[in-house]
Amino acid sequence: GSHDILKLLMLYIHKAHRIRIAYVAAALAAVLLVVGLFRWIMQPAHAYFSTDFVMVVDTTKPGNADNLFTIPIFGGGYNYNVDCDNDGVIEATNRTAAYTCTYATPGTYTIAISGNFPRIYFFNQPNSREKIMEVKQWGGQVWTTMQHAFRGASNVRITATDAPNLSAVTNM
Repeated sequence: GSHDILKLLMLYIHKAHRIRIAYVAAALAAVLLVVGLFRWIMQPAHAYFSTDFVMVVDTTKPGNADNLFTIPIFGGGYNYNVDCDNDGVIEATNRTAAYTCTYATPGTYTIAISGNFPRIYFFNQPNSREKIMEVKQWGGQVWTTMQHAFRGASNVRITATDAPNLSAVTNM
């Protein structure tokens, strides 16, 4: 009687509910797949952030050993981090002195610097000045001076599309 009809109705609702859940789960999986693919496709082809100072170096150029690049600093106020090869892995943290990136093979590398890096100083830096090839991005760093910043860096090109923050610079 009515008890059997109620059982059939409950079974029908249960099956319909399971089918709806399966459809919803499949639709959700499809959406997540599309979003994941979109994020992967739209991901920048680099690991650095928009706030990083980014430069390209060629370690085969004259200077120290052909698998090294020394980040030239001068003065104080530094507390910076270095990603030597644009892979998202920070090789050095909280640096207050010069840092030398060491590579397995000589070549061209993109270096990203984050944190407090108030000055770049290639003047009187024979180990590095001919190895810097490009400034790709100035980042969010507040520069304190540009005096002798790229002096002697005969190969450098500035391709950055952002502008350096020179609000604290008193000496160019």
